[in-house]
Amino acid sequence: MAMADVREVYSHGGNTSTYAALFSMGLGVGKPEELAIAGILHDVGLVDVPAEIQEKPETDWTAVEKETYQKHPEFTVNILKKRKMILPDRVLEIIAQHHEAFADYFDYLISINSGKPLMSPREVLDFISEFQTL
Repeated sequence: MAMADVREVYSHGGNTSTYAALFSMGLGVGKPEELAIAGILHDVGLVDVPAEIQEKPETDWTAVEKETYQKHPEFTVNILKKRKMILPDRVLEIIAQHHEAFADYFDYLISINSGKPLMSPREVLDFISEFQTL
């Protein structure tokens, strides 16, 4: 993985951790500390996804490459269990389901990524609230 990619993954984990804890506190849902831990660890499994997949634009992935990438939450849980990290079961559940997590998606939408327009936090909240009213 290129150095810029490592910084991006690290930054994304920190951002997701912060957003998850803040949304938890603000909405009174879940335990902020569990969401923060899950957020910081959620992409550890990317180390088991080949660099050539991670370096390609998502739109250029083959079906097999997409399937491999989508397994990284499972890879993360396996790594954490293998390292015998003592974590609440809920943290492992959140990690395994993190592609459905609001904080992960929120950080993706407000981050600068090639091929996607930059959205402000307010625009993201408005965008997401539109789906709730449908």
